[in-house]
Amino acid sequence: MEKKEFNIVKKIKFTLKNPKIVLWLIKCRIRNLIFSKFGYRFLSEHSSPPVNIFLYPTLKCNLFCKMCDIGFSRKSKLTDSYKDISLKDELSADKYEPFIKELTQFKPNISITGGEPLLYSDLKNLLYLLISKYKLTTSIITNGLLLEKNAEMLVDAGLRELMISIDGLDETVDKIRGVKGLFKKTVSGLEKVLELKKIQNSRLKIILNFTITPINVSELVKFVEFFSKYDIESITFFHMLFKTNEMISQYTCQYPNMSNEYILKPSSISEINPKDMDIDILRHEIEQIKTKYSKYKINFAPEILGNNLNVHYQEHDKFTFRKKCFMPWNNAYIAANGDVQTSLLCFHKIMGNILKEPFLKIWNNEEYKKLRKLLIKEGAFPVCSRCCNIF
Repeated sequence: MEKKEFNIVKKIKFTLKNPKIVLWLIKCRIRNLIFSKFGYRFLSEHSSPPVNIFLYPTLKCNLFCKMCDIGFSRKSKLTDSYKDISLKDELSADKYEPFIKELTQFKPNISITGGEPLLYSDLKNLLYLLISKYKLTTSIITNGLLLEKNAEMLVDAGLRELMISIDGLDETVDKIRGVKGLFKKTVSGLEKVLELKKIQNSRLKIILNFTITPINVSELVKFVEFFSKYDIESITFFHMLFKTNEMISQYTCQYPNMSNEYILKPSSISEINPKDMDIDILRHEIEQIKTKYSKYKINFAPEILGNNLNVHYQEHDKFTFRKKCFMPWNNAYIAANGDVQTSLLCFHKIMGNILKEPFLKIWNNEEYKKLRKLLIKEGAFPVCSRCCNIF
């Protein structure tokens, strides 16, 4: 695994080789600095284009993850968060092209997610349009089950980052994600990607994403120990982010008028209760990693310190970070049917559709302006306290 590097020469070389990536990073840093220092003070209902676009080309999935709405929905029906989107909804890559061409005007970072994006039938052509034809910085997130089969395509595509979601070792992963043998298949896929990356001298960054749950909380250190031998860029441990029934009920009671228009549903808790987290074990695992592996690129997202760990998992109406949401200024989410949404796990509000009108027209339409104006006035709501867009 990559060690933290403070070598100024290496940074200069990276800048010369990747000027577009560096410019995008500078842009993000400046925007984040303004947001963190000044909050909504210099923001208005009108926004400059987003720095991040999240594409959901398919909601199909091949796993049954216990903490995921999509995985859980495969056992019954799609949850309310996705009620307007059929599992059959997929746009061919050529349908995306006018939208992708429009993105070249402001060059956001593209993240392809899902569902499982490797199940999207036209992924190769979509990657060609995004990366080869229109030169957009693109990353993809996969659960790893089909990684070995698609390794060559992914390495050849010119991705900036390949993020692999894997939540533990051996049977733990299989249990959480509901497919026997998943861990071994994911590791085989990782090894295949690394082999091809070395042969092609590719600069593809490989990142492992681990979602912490009550099931795997005691395996964080073992996970780092196992994967430290691989040539990966970094590991990110994600704390659970969710909306519970209690949080939704409180929101509905506090904002009865608003909750009719800005509808929220429980999310990311399907078969796992955040309150079951063993905080003592979690704290110990985090401390061990930060002590033993301090030289490695290991991140915790969000970074939760001290007693805030208890608050995060036990007192869901309390914020452990800022009480502000900058999502409708920063990010846009494109569903599998072309709908533009605030976030697939946020307010169930469709802002427009890229098949019907230009994205930049949607980005500053009356619906978006109304939401931004509301956030400037109210700040983030208590129900938003465990949303990824807060952190």
